[in-house]
Amino acid sequence: AAASATGRIATAISGGTLYGANAGGGVDNGLFSIDMGTLVATMVGAYGDSISGIDADPDTGTIYGVNDSTGSLVTLSTTGTITTVVAYPGGLSDIDGLAVGGGKAYLVADEGGPIPVYNLGTNSYEADLTNPFTTPDVFSGAAFAGEAGPGGGEGSPGTPATSTWGVIVLIALMLGISLFYLLRRVD
Repeated sequence: AAASATGRIATAISGGTLYGANAGGGVDNGLFSIDMGTLVATMVGAYGDSISGIDADPDTGTIYGVNDSTGSLVTLSTTGTITTVVAYPGGLSDIDGLAVGGGKAYLVADEGGPIPVYNLGTNSYEADLTNPFTTPDVFSGAAFAGEAGPGGGEGSPGTPATSTWGVIVLIALMLGISLFYLLRRVD
């Protein structure tokens, strides 16, 4: 089955395979494998929940998602199994963007406000990042760009250090791209 463009689409690469999740509702809800040569999407796992953001841990290949149906960070199997990792922190119910890397998951809310950081090693939330957007319906996205530390940071080719401003710029870029496509669909 090919994915339709009726809902929110999120993508992640795991094990060299591009995956997409459709959170639009109906029969198209699920995880899709996307052929990078033909860009044809094939459903590999169906689910009824609203998975609006996904990312794969670059170290483990585990695919994570944000599940607005249950208000939780989850893992997704390529057969459609959803496993809860942790509930969203208090007060959040609409997470659109997710970035995973360096042992952490960054949850970017649609409502604006802080960006929760979940430590996958200690299974606990850490101090939030500041989100530059304060209004609702920002339709956020996120991507992990590496971090400083062993094997990363300055002097390590291809592994840039993560800074608060770097995350902010990345979120702004994803917002701009999302708005471009949203406005394009409206026309």
